[in-house]
Amino acid sequence: MSDVLDEQLMWDPADPGQIADPYPAYVRLRSEAPLWRHPSAWVLSRYADVEPALRDRRLLTHGLQGENLLETLMEDLTPPIGERTRTHQRPWLLFQSGQHHTRMRRALSTGFGPKSMAQARHRVAAVVDDLVDRIRDEPRVEFVESIAVSIPITVICELFDVPAELRPSLRNLLNPLTRTMLGVPMTDDSIADVDAAVADFEDAMRELIAVRRERPGDDMVSLMVHGEEAFVEERDVLSNLGVLLFAGYETTVGLLSNGLLALLRHPEQRAALLREPELVPNAVEEMLRYDAPTQRTARVVHEPVEIRGQRIERGELVWLLLGSANRDEDRWEDVTSFDIRRRSPQPLSFGKGPHFCIGAPLARLEAHLAFPKVLEALEGYELETDQVAYNPSATLRVPRELWLAR
Repeated sequence: MSDVLDEQLMWDPADPGQIADPYPAYVRLRSEAPLWRHPSAWVLSRYADVEPALRDRRLLTHGLQGENLLETLMEDLTPPIGERTRTHQRPWLLFQSGQHHTRMRRALSTGFGPKSMAQARHRVAAVVDDLVDRIRDEPRVEFVESIAVSIPITVICELFDVPAELRPSLRNLLNPLTRTMLGVPMTDDSIADVDAAVADFEDAMRELIAVRRERPGDDMVSLMVHGEEAFVEERDVLSNLGVLLFAGYETTVGLLSNGLLALLRHPEQRAALLREPELVPNAVEEMLRYDAPTQRTARVVHEPVEIRGQRIERGELVWLLLGSANRDEDRWEDVTSFDIRRRSPQPLSFGKGPHFCIGAPLARLEAHLAFPKVLEALEGYELETDQVAYNPSATLRVPRELWLAR
């Protein structure tokens, strides 16, 4: 069968059934049409194609001639996102390329480097200990909100050194902002809600930025306004505090939730990890491979590129299916098995190349510290139901809730 199929919708990111379980569609794409034409984009599903595409500088995230990719992705939705939100998201690191992206990334990278992560370790450990202690011995636990959500948002507040009175503005931004990234239509009310949350967040951050300009510390905000590669424009600082909050939160929520769910559904793996906590780093990589928090990422073709004999033209949209590439039969054996001892999982869940997730070291640190504590505290707990509902997104794969009981 041809690599390019135009008539049959083999993969449908709007299908609730495929959102709940995208993997059968991925199998078909990889075997029958590894380069496939969806009505709105080209789709790549094999590791051998997705991995080099992530590194290919002809495939950009910022669009063409200053166009923002977010606007390209959202143009078919009615109504679009609000102007306040668009203004906030336009400078996001996620939507930049070229020299401007390189400068912005350099300005932020110090905050996620090995030295910074080593310094942050005790703060992350303290957050984990506190939150896990709160669920210990409870008869029922809802894991997503109490642990998977609470760890990353609390850690980000710690790393930003946000005063207690300003923290609600960060927390209140998350759910509204996530709606803009789910790829589902928004109502007039939800557009207004997001714009209001963005306004509250930016007002709070302006206060924090003003304080850090006068009295810098060792936090991320101080780094952005006083570091060697400091941001000049306040707009860039405000917007990229938003993207760090969003990216540092959403991926970790998915990693912790999907990872725990995999362990609960594979009790022998759960027992092994409880007995041998030294396996946690490899287990986290297997969690990322087995059920990636970010299932797909998008690129816009800046220069014509040939993939699998097909010329893809400038301006066309390409979806890279990270969740599919992570289960490529040509890359790993027994791809549908969850194996915390798997040799070299090396998933693509955080991307590759110039847009490799800048917060990946922090997400990994949080998972490495959380899982031993979580497994010990939740020993003897099981899922109340096997029916797990996911957020309505083919991009961000996160359970809505996970109820456990003894």
